[in-house]
Amino acid sequence: MSSANEEKDVELKKLVDELAILGRIVNAIAIEEKVKAGTLNRKDVIRELLNYKKTLTLESLTNANLMGLPDELKTLVSVVENQCKEKDGPCRGLGIVSKGIEAVESIGKLDVKLENLFEKGSPLDMLVSLKKASDAISLVENTCGTLTEYIKEVTSGTLPKPEMEDKLIYIRGYLETIVKSTNSIKFKYSSEQLSPLEASRINESITTILKLETFYTAFTNRKINIGLWSKTLKDLKNVLKALKISFSEDASKEMDAKMLILVDVNDDRSLPVQDKKETFGFHDGAKDLTKISVDLTSDFVINIVMNGTSVEELKNLFPYAIALEKELKPLMDIKSSMKSRNVARAVRNINGQLSSAKTQVNRFDSIQDFFDCYGDSIQDFVVDDWKPVQVKINNLPNVNEFKNFAQKLIRASFKIEKLANLLKLLGSTPNGSRSEAFGKFKEIGLVEKELSDLRTSLKGLIGNGQISTFFLTNSNLENLLSTASSILQNSQSASLSQCINNKKMLTNAKEVFNNLESLSDVVVLKSDNKDIADISEALDNVKALASEWGALEASTTTKPKRDAKTTPLLEDSSNVNEQFNKAISVLIDREDAFSVQPELKKLLENEKAIDNAVTTTNNAKAKNQLALVWTADTKETLKEVRDTASNKLQVKVPKPKNLSGYSKVFETKLDFKSKKDVDMALLIDNLIAINAPYPNQEDAAKLRNLHLNFANAQTLLAGGAVAFSSIVPFFNSLTLKNIPNSVTQKAPASVPATGWLSVGAIIGYVFCGCVFLIGIGIAIYFLIKWYRSRRERIRKEKLEKQRLEELERQRQEEEEEKQRLEELERLKKELALRPAVPKKQVVIAGHTAVILERTHKLDFKEDPWVPEVIENLTSPGVEEQKKEKAEKKPHVAIEMEMKVQKTDDELLDKLPKKEFAGLKEAHDIGADMKLIEDEIAKDAPVQEVFKFPQYPPRFFDHLRQVRFDNVLNKSDNEVKVHTSSKDWLVGNQTEIYTDEEVVDFEDLPTVEATQSSIFEASSKVTKKQSAILARTQQTQEDEVNRAPGGRDKKKLDYSYIASRMLHEDMLRVHSWPHTDPKDRNVYQFHMSHQDALDIIRDAGPLFEKEPVMLEINRKQTKVAGDIHGRYRDFAYQLVLTLNNDKESILFLGDYVDRGTRSIDIVLLMCVLKNINPNKFFFLAGNHETIGVNRIHGFYKECEKTFGEGGGNAIYMAANGLFRKMPACALLQEVIFCAHGGVSERMEQGLADFKNEIVKIPTNLDNLQSYLDLTWSDPVGAYNLDQDKPCFKFVPGRIQMVQNYTPMGLKYVLDKCGLKFCIRAHEVMKYGACPFAGKLGITVYSSTNNVGNNYGAQLTVYEDLNIHQTRFINTSDRPGPEKDEKTVKASRSRNPSPQTNRTRTPSP
Repeated sequence: MSSANEEKDVELKKLVDELAILGRIVNAIAIEEKVKAGTLNRKDVIRELLNYKKTLTLESLTNANLMGLPDELKTLVSVVENQCKEKDGPCRGLGIVSKGIEAVESIGKLDVKLENLFEKGSPLDMLVSLKKASDAISLVENTCGTLTEYIKEVTSGTLPKPEMEDKLIYIRGYLETIVKSTNSIKFKYSSEQLSPLEASRINESITTILKLETFYTAFTNRKINIGLWSKTLKDLKNVLKALKISFSEDASKEMDAKMLILVDVNDDRSLPVQDKKETFGFHDGAKDLTKISVDLTSDFVINIVMNGTSVEELKNLFPYAIALEKELKPLMDIKSSMKSRNVARAVRNINGQLSSAKTQVNRFDSIQDFFDCYGDSIQDFVVDDWKPVQVKINNLPNVNEFKNFAQKLIRASFKIEKLANLLKLLGSTPNGSRSEAFGKFKEIGLVEKELSDLRTSLKGLIGNGQISTFFLTNSNLENLLSTASSILQNSQSASLSQCINNKKMLTNAKEVFNNLESLSDVVVLKSDNKDIADISEALDNVKALASEWGALEASTTTKPKRDAKTTPLLEDSSNVNEQFNKAISVLIDREDAFSVQPELKKLLENEKAIDNAVTTTNNAKAKNQLALVWTADTKETLKEVRDTASNKLQVKVPKPKNLSGYSKVFETKLDFKSKKDVDMALLIDNLIAINAPYPNQEDAAKLRNLHLNFANAQTLLAGGAVAFSSIVPFFNSLTLKNIPNSVTQKAPASVPATGWLSVGAIIGYVFCGCVFLIGIGIAIYFLIKWYRSRRERIRKEKLEKQRLEELERQRQEEEEEKQRLEELERLKKELALRPAVPKKQVVIAGHTAVILERTHKLDFKEDPWVPEVIENLTSPGVEEQKKEKAEKKPHVAIEMEMKVQKTDDELLDKLPKKEFAGLKEAHDIGADMKLIEDEIAKDAPVQEVFKFPQYPPRFFDHLRQVRFDNVLNKSDNEVKVHTSSKDWLVGNQTEIYTDEEVVDFEDLPTVEATQSSIFEASSKVTKKQSAILARTQQTQEDEVNRAPGGRDKKKLDYSYIASRMLHEDMLRVHSWPHTDPKDRNVYQFHMSHQDALDIIRDAGPLFEKEPVMLEINRKQTKVAGDIHGRYRDFAYQLVLTLNNDKESILFLGDYVDRGTRSIDIVLLMCVLKNINPNKFFFLAGNHETIGVNRIHGFYKECEKTFGEGGGNAIYMAANGLFRKMPACALLQEVIFCAHGGVSERMEQGLADFKNEIVKIPTNLDNLQSYLDLTWSDPVGAYNLDQDKPCFKFVPGRIQMVQNYTPMGLKYVLDKCGLKFCIRAHEVMKYGACPFAGKLGITVYSSTNNVGNNYGAQLTVYEDLNIHQTRFINTSDRPGPEKDEKTVKASRSRNPSPQTNRTRTPSP
């Protein structure tokens, strides 16, 4: 081939690259045409240039809440570590389980039927009935003797009246015992049914039980501790239950979705052309957009496209694209830094570990019946305990002894008519009057005779005493039968013999536990996981990207001034752009596929190995996706690409001389028979996920960027050729327009320069010009008329559209309201079917009653560690609250305090005599509990106006340096509670805030007042506001100093923040956004969303390192109760302790909900904790959980203040902080403090209880402890069930929670060596109220929650004296609002001296 021909021939790839340049220019022109028409979707353009799919928008990225992903992963890992922390625990010591299964299998078939041993009418069932009758006989006989002596003492006439009254109380108790126990002596079977009581039948039943000795011997022979084996199964069952919650389907799906978004954001792969709508010509997104400036200087554009003419005309056709290139640069810089992180690898590793762990946990689902059989304390049943019982039965002299005793019971009858009369008399007579009533009782002699006859009858039943001796020496017989029945018969699935004989169940269990020494796939999840750290670092870039992306979408590109010269239009530019660039993309993808031909060859060579890896993998998710993408069609397509690439490499074609010559490129024949497009990214990612033998990391990066979309390639090329036929004339017209007019025509010589022809021509020109102008005028007239009619039509259409949208919105609201009302009605019906109080529950006089509020059931699953609590959580119905508020009724809590229940006499009528001693003790503990509110109301302390102090930043700098000594008073003083001697008035509705009362800000730091971080007003700034602005402006400086990722380069100035948050101006804000009642200006929240997040996150480590039970020993400690979103109350609780350097303050929880400023309270808590963590202590309450604060106001306040995305971030950050808070505290080692009060589980002792409770519960035991501490209440209700009487604890508001009675409180305090309990959780009318005599006090610090209730604060001194301080808040009282004129008029009628005036906001 000649040299000349070599210059003319070029590779096809070069022509494709040149046409790609033309494609970018055409795309830029099409975008410009859409900009002019107003139809361009700017958001789609930006997203496509970033190479993001349709589903990955800025909104979806923001709503995904990716920032919480590391915390979610750490929480899941912490659950695993907590459950598997023991070295020999159920996660690791599983070797013993397989050995135990082998021991059970060695028994063979156990030919023992245990199912009928304990049924009604069986020998063992009748034996228990005889035992109860024998015990009742002994009890009645002994009680008759004691009662006879008491009656003699009372009738002797020598006792003083008080002592006689006490004796009569005991007499009534003994009478009740006799009456009830006598009724239980009756035997419930007839004489014909007594055959099972033969000694041989009873022996036969016991012999059946003794046959189980082979089961226990099988373990002993193999030296297996059956107790350890059963405990391991039980613990493993609990661990698996907790792990199943963490690895639930919903949690896994949510986490997978977030990780998928994270991978997509960091993916640098170009977007397939079929996923584009606006940028078909920018094959590699914004990277191709940046090439346009270089494209305009290329030889192809200058010599071919513009035919050697100036390119300035071409550049003027797309100024929008050129401007957009500069705007995208910050985003592309961030994406470049993201490319360096292998986020996909970290996500893949984490997903693999989680998937393996979840699979291993789910592995045990098939053997739940095995856990039910053997994991329920088998070790508690001891076969040898039955041998002495059998021996004593055999030693009875008469084999029919049991039958004879039963016959006597059947025939027995007792006359106790006079005893019942005396009981009725004493039960109906009030205290203090029983002695007179007893003296008038005329049948006392008959009573004594009945007692004597009754004792004689009972001795006749006992006979020779053989039966009573047998039951006395076998006192544990009833417990033996109960234990045997529960373990051998009443297992969750079957009896023990059925479990042993179920060989299929044992085989399944053996397969699951085969060679399983530990939960190896679970315990690998550790907190030091490097992949989690990599994900956390990657999210910093994602955050910066989202910020820049949002700013770019919000901005509007200014249209550059276009050249005034007219330019030709590219007809149907959008369609031409799409068809032309789709064809070019096919050719580019083809060349890219040819470039990785070696890698495709290796992929196909490993086909069988990959197929085997897909078949054997345990990664179910990847396996399912590969079933869709690694198919026969995919393999055929890959083979075609490989073969075509080997045949078509380096094809050369003649070089075109002009633009139209490039049409031959579209004549390229593509030899692809396959009709299957291949998603190479999905294929390669899943092959890596299953650890396929190929590809490796280097080859995978090349292969996953391929776009093998050749199914319709030939059709796309044909469409590209048609589009190119429209493009060529367009660019040719540009080049013709730019050719200079160098030819000047000369007039013919025969035409004279002047004359009549010249004049006629001029007249003709003038006439034609006039006609032309008239035509233009008519056209303009009709154009204006058409434009106005069109504008009016558009306006009407817009109004009609708005009207229809409003109607649709109203319809939706009505439908939602209807659904809500139907749901509420359903809940009410459901509640109506529930009992209001527990069965057999009555109450003691003088104690506060339990009133169950109307509730509705929640179904909220955002709090994974307490699903049982969330499922059963209850809270007051919204409609009921609104109704109570509208009717100004007192709240249920006030009714709880005011209502007094049944008298002691009514209770004692129903109490069994044998429980009388327990009742007497319980009553003595709570005897001092009266209508305390009335007593408090009589004591009217002095009321004094509280002047709110001011705190400059240097005050908090000093507070930061304060250190506290450990002051522990080890004296044996009793705790003494003193009533309030002074009530502070912290608000006055008759006064109003004025400009003249502004404090002097000279001591506060000042900066330029350009924007306020407390108040951001749109209107002019007053004198007062200028001062505030001057001292609070930080936002712009913070934005300048903000580092990538959102965090500040400099630390937050917490002293400054505390100073402005505790300024009195902040008290007048009711909620955010705040409308000033004076000038009606609207102010936004006083700090940026990022600063608020930083403050909360900075406080997290401080709370996290605190123990779950605080130990506070100070000379003075202030204690405050519920705050509930009332910022004024919170501020006044703080100011009483800020100036005292030897005093700390403890808050008992419930900081959020109900009030309107929960966010401010959480932020101020965090600020103060950062300033001095040893002065300010905060416990968690029941409202510091997602299940409660999601529906009671905190979530809505976050959303209202910061918007949906920002509000959700603040809300989740705050709830993450709440989980790190302590649950309880000890003051001076003897005063117990918690939000709800004590827990039933404290009976194990303080040291064991302290080891049990955790901030995030992991099992049922520490879950109950935590719920008791935050949810329980003191009550006066006792469960008087005759079988299981309970004087200490009764069911609480929600499932698992146990409320405590006065006796229960004393019981756990004694067990723990404590003296007193301080708790919150309930509204107190006067702020604080004692309960259980001298054992506890409830403090409530939020004012005006119910009616006009006071707020209170306790001061605990080292000598155990407790003083109360009460607050009366008149500013925040509910009631009709007053306008400013009314308030000013009230002030003018009641002027007050300047010295006594209190600056308070208007209502």
